[in-house]
Amino acid sequence: MNPLRCNQIIFNQMSKFPSRKKIIAICTAIFSVLIGIIYLILIAILDSRGPMLPPPSEAFGLVVIF
Repeated sequence: MNPLRCNQIIFNQMSKFPSRKKIIAICTAIFSVLIGIIYLILIAILDSRGPMLPPPSEAFGLVVIF
């Protein structure tokens, strides 16, 4: 078999698979979307607990004004 023909066959089969850069880009995109979804779920959970109330005045301790 012709070595040039073998190289063409190998190159054609390798080109069927996505390149390493494409795989890294896809993994990064999936990771960033997952972080966004987790963030939104966390905010929804924290927001559903009700309004934030200030601490009682005893928690501030002694305030000295000169």
